Amino acid sequence: MKQRNHTPEQIVGVLRQARVRLARGQGIDQICRALGITGATYHRWSKSYGSMPLRYVKRLKHLEKENNRLKRVVARLTLEKAILQEAIRAGKPYY
Repeated sequence: MKQRNHTPEQIVGVLRQARVRLARGQGIDQICRALGITGATYHRWSKSYGSMPLRYVKRLKHLEKENNRLKRVVARLTLEKAILQEAIRAGKPYY
């Protein structure tokens, strides 16, 4: 399955279009097909970004990206710490 990275503007735009189509009486499956997304994607976006203004969606996406970066940094530092502790226990120089 192909994964796409949608911009916050695209997500908000798709959700706005979906709301308009829902108000006209179209079904979710029909709307998702017309907008080129899956039903699961629509429901996930709706739950996460449903009534947020665009600036908040952008900020949330930025914070999620930064959080992932920081998690990788912590994982790398934890691994380095474990390696250094093991070297100290073994009595070997670590430089």
